[in-house]
Amino acid sequence: PKAPAESLYPDGRYAHLWSTYKSLQEVKDATQSDSEKLLDVFQGFRERQSELQRTALENCVMEQIAVDECFRTGGWMSRMTMCRAEQKAVERCYTTQHRLLQALGYLGTADRTRDEEIQMHADALYQRLLTQERAIDAAKAAGEAVPTFPSILSTLSAQTPPHPPVSSSPSSETFSQLSDPTPLAKSESHTIEDEDDPLSPTARAVLNERLKKLPTAEERELEERAITVEARTSLRTGSEITRLSMAKKAHKKERMEKGMATITDKISSWFGW
Repeated sequence: PKAPAESLYPDGRYAHLWSTYKSLQEVKDATQSDSEKLLDVFQGFRERQSELQRTALENCVMEQIAVDECFRTGGWMSRMTMCRAEQKAVERCYTTQHRLLQALGYLGTADRTRDEEIQMHADALYQRLLTQERAIDAAKAAGEAVPTFPSILSTLSAQTPPHPPVSSSPSSETFSQLSDPTPLAKSESHTIEDEDDPLSPTARAVLNERLKKLPTAEERELEERAITVEARTSLRTGSEITRLSMAKKAHKKERMEKGMATITDKISSWFGW
C-alpha cells in the first residue's frame, strides 16, 4: 500500500500503519451535521476578523507603550491634551497595519508559519513608510530636494524585505536605500491584479467615493487592495455557505422521501426553510 502525503516516509515505509488513517477533515465530514458545518464556516469568518484586529494591535505595541509613557511621565501640555499626538499615532498605526494585513492575505491559508511571515512583513512595510515620511520631512526642513520613493505597495509578498533602520535624522545612505526601485519578491498567491473584480458596480462606486476622502495616493491604493481582498474572502465564504446550504436541503429532501424525516425537518418544512 502507498503511504499518504502526511507520512514522513514517501517511499512506502510503515504504509500499513496508515491503512486506516483518516484526516481531520474526513472525520469532520463523516461526523458533523450540516448545521455544524455551517456553524464552523460562520465561526471561522468571525474568528478571522478578530484575529486580524488582534494582530494589527500587536504590531502597534510600541505606539501603545508611547501612550502609556506619555500618561505616566509626559509633560503637562501632553497630559492636558490627553496625549492626543500619541493617541493619533496608535490610531494611524492600527488602521494602516490592519489594511496591510488584509492586502497581504493574512489568514488566507491554513499555514500559520506563512501568517507569521505576513505579520512581520506588514510591520516592515509600515516602518518603511514611516522612515520615508521622516526622510521627506528632514529634506524639507533642510531646504533640500524632496526625495521620491517607490510605493510600498509596488509588490506585495509575505517575504519580509530588508529595510533601513528607523532613525530620526535619515542619512544620505538611508535616502539611497529608500529610493531603491528594486521590487520586492512577488508572491503570486497574494496578487489581485490578474483576478476578476469581486466588487459589484454599486460597491465599486461606494468605494470610489470613500477613496476620494483619503489624503494620499498610497493610502487610497492600500485601502482599495485591502477591501478587494476582503471582498474576495467574503465571496469565497458566501460560496461555501451556499454549497453547504444546498447540501443540507438535499439531505433533508432525501430523508423526507425515505420517511426518515426528523422533527426539525418537519418544523422547518412548515416555515418553508
